[in-house]
Amino acid sequence: MSLEQRNEISPIAFGGFAIDIDGTLLRSDHQLSQAVHQTLQTAYNDGVKVILVSARPPRSVLGLARRIGLSGPMVALNGALVVHTSGEVTQSSAMLDSCIVAFAGQMDRYPSLTAHYYSDFDWYVTRHTDNVEFETAVVGFAPLLASHVGMLSKIQKIMVVGPGEDLGELESWLSAQAWPIVANRSKSDYLEITAENVTKGTALRAAGSMGGWDPSDLIAFGDGDNDLHLFSVCGFGAAMGNASDRLKAAADAIIGTNDEDAVHHFIAAVIAKTEGFPRMADRPAALRASTCFSNSSSEGA
Repeated sequence: MSLEQRNEISPIAFGGFAIDIDGTLLRSDHQLSQAVHQTLQTAYNDGVKVILVSARPPRSVLGLARRIGLSGPMVALNGALVVHTSGEVTQSSAMLDSCIVAFAGQMDRYPSLTAHYYSDFDWYVTRHTDNVEFETAVVGFAPLLASHVGMLSKIQKIMVVGPGEDLGELESWLSAQAWPIVANRSKSDYLEITAENVTKGTALRAAGSMGGWDPSDLIAFGDGDNDLHLFSVCGFGAAMGNASDRLKAAADAIIGTNDEDAVHHFIAAVIAKTEGFPRMADRPAALRASTCFSNSSSEGA
């Protein structure tokens, strides 16, 4: 597994981990390896903060968090929802209903694209497609069928999936509307749309503000363009070897791929540098995850 490290993590200069799920925590078959599971469980049990930060719906995020044995706030719907493992929604950001209706009308022009609409713990589609079946298998539950989008309200995220060329045309159309939204790719064929100023980064800041901790104490792991905002608020960003070029350019380190259990290996390296996980109560609050590896250095790991 290759590792390109650009900045160094000083001993005990971190307070935990903020981790994307698909393409990062999970392997390409969407399974959690035993090595990653055990590493995160050990970290959490030793007092290290572990927060899942995902574009997935909250039911899926919480299910994975509970399986690992985590407790606390998690980020779902690409930052539109902060939800505690108890099931309590602590922050929610919805898009304007008028924008949703107009968007649905535009979607009629793109039969190759599938739109998914999310509101709190509910997931809606207007038609069944192969992609709907795929997403059902990935997240572990099926969506509700809405006869028309106008019947929906409090939509916090829209996910559009399909050919990159058609997604590009849709992105251009969205930009021309000047709506209070933000749209970015989680994968080349996945477009995530949320309300203006709603990102993984803003959600993590909100969770930290409510919990009395600072995201700049965290090491972030991600693979998509939608993780750029996550990296911008965390003290250290580790991009997967399978990450987008934009995220790699913004990262403090480029680690192995999700299929190589790179999250496990990188955290193990952090443990070795810090001689174990110092408990949260033992860490000065002002410590930040910053400066660790010499620029442009590479080594096998």
